[in-house]
Amino acid sequence: MTHSAFKKSIFAILFIAIQAINTPATAQIARHFPDSAVRGKIAFKSPPQIELDGKADRLSPGARIRDELGMLAMTGALQGKDFVVNFRREAATGMVHEVWILTAEEAKVKLAGEKK
Repeated sequence: MTHSAFKKSIFAILFIAIQAINTPATAQIARHFPDSAVRGKIAFKSPPQIELDGKADRLSPGARIRDELGMLAMTGALQGKDFVVNFRREAATGMVHEVWILTAEEAKVKLAGEKK
């Protein structure tokens, strides 16, 4: 394979990869939440303080927060913001341990056992 042909092959592969990343289908992959997840509205205060459905609450040490894209989010970047979320509490302490920030579409979908 010549150097020119090799370069063309690399560019073709990169082009295909970029097109795959930019397709609308990647943004519409449905996330699955645990059956034990609960819906709520969270307001991030000074970490680890939060407000959950209008009541003062607390994030557990090591709490995991995932943004709308499923990426880990840092509480400092979320301070002063509020979101509709699914969350789970830590069994031992009752503190909020896992949080999934929902997209507008995900927020429209009711959880199992949630009032219509």
